[in-house]
Amino acid sequence: MNDSSQTDAEYYHQQGQSKANADEHAIAIDHFERAIQMDPLNPQFFLSLGVSLIHLNRYAEAIRSIQHGLSLKPDFPEAYNSLGLAYMHLEQFTEAANCYQEAIRLNPADLAAYHNSANMLAILERFDEAIERYEQILQQAPEATATYNNLGNVLMLMGRFAEAIPHYQRALELNPTAAETYHHLGAALIELERHAEAIQVLQQCLAIDPLDAEVCNMLGTTLAKMGSFQEALEQLQRSVKLRPDYALAHSNIGLIQAQLGDLPAAIAANERAILLQPDFASPYSHLGELYLRLERPLEALKCFEHLLNIAPDYPDLARNLGDVYYDLGDLPRAIAMYEKRLETQPNDFITRYMLGSFYFLQRDFDSALRHYEGVLELTPDDPDVWNSIGCIYLSIERFELAETALLKAWTLWDESNFLPAMNLGHLALAQGLLDTALHWYRLGLHLAPDRKQFFEGLHSDWKDLKVLKEVWMEWVMGELEKV
Repeated sequence: MNDSSQTDAEYYHQQGQSKANADEHAIAIDHFERAIQMDPLNPQFFLSLGVSLIHLNRYAEAIRSIQHGLSLKPDFPEAYNSLGLAYMHLEQFTEAANCYQEAIRLNPADLAAYHNSANMLAILERFDEAIERYEQILQQAPEATATYNNLGNVLMLMGRFAEAIPHYQRALELNPTAAETYHHLGAALIELERHAEAIQVLQQCLAIDPLDAEVCNMLGTTLAKMGSFQEALEQLQRSVKLRPDYALAHSNIGLIQAQLGDLPAAIAANERAILLQPDFASPYSHLGELYLRLERPLEALKCFEHLLNIAPDYPDLARNLGDVYYDLGDLPRAIAMYEKRLETQPNDFITRYMLGSFYFLQRDFDSALRHYEGVLELTPDDPDVWNSIGCIYLSIERFELAETALLKAWTLWDESNFLPAMNLGHLALAQGLLDTALHWYRLGLHLAPDRKQFFEGLHSDWKDLKVLKEVWMEWVMGELEKV
């Protein structure tokens, strides 16, 4: 190739660069291709062509052009940077990270390559390597504001919220008007339940960017956690005014309306969220819980069954379904759902207690004891559970164990609840200890909030306790009626 051809090629390349700088990449590509025709051995021409192809979203062609340039000049760090960018747009993140790594090897002073490399490593969830890259940038450029922000973001992804905060704060020292950084700092503070600080930070964010619907939503939910429900509602309503299709904010409005006692408004807000985003799980759960509160179990069931189809592992779903089936009188299904809940939440003592009660009703005493004892492992001084265990042992005529459990309940209730007293009466009566039985029954009758309720409970229990003799019950009843 003669000098004239090289000069003409450089001319077309310069023309292409001029057009690329003016964001006229389609015209720039024509010039770069003419330059390549005249000088097919110049790696810079292939790189310039690749960069313009990237700007036009023609990533596969860009990769081929840049790779050809690298075949002509393997030690070309700028080409690796652009090649990484093309791979990134194609979501081939490992290839992109490898390109940026090579760019750094060839030019250790290229901060852009470090930055791109760190971002790719973060996307690949190679967080420790990403942090190392960001720290290397800060060693060379200690006032790189974006790097502090990005470093905080990676630490957030790792769940290291407290460590993220100083990086966001440093970024804000360098750029006090960076709304995005206030946003991220607020999120970190919320994760650490530092709600008062989070509110202040989010308010600063909105002072800079008052049109950020997501921040309004975050501020609203944080105010709600502080008990400021009316202020929370105002921020959430502001959020949906800025962004009417924001399903999450509508759902959160429903939560606040429920807290404020306006259940029809809460239902309407969750229905709006579902209309906007039919596969959004939370509003189905909230709506089902609202229908449960309104004693409309069939409508609640419809919500929870739909939720089961779209998010079968949704928190509290199994328990909520158990509640619905119980309300509908379907005890076997209720038990199945509560057992499923315990597979993922074995320390849910409320569900364990309910299962114990259901198995007791079915006279499956072994299963009932298993769940009640599981509750005691979590809350060893629960008088309700001790009372229930005592009733089970009474039912299976293990009187010593029944007495121990019922006396424990009586003590834990500070001798002020009629239930263990009545059950201790049953226990004594079952053993033929009539005077002792009468003593406990009189105590229970004295403590019971309602005389009629006491006698109804007494007759119901006696009916279930097969061990009692009718003559004993008649004698006790006669004595109690004298009280």
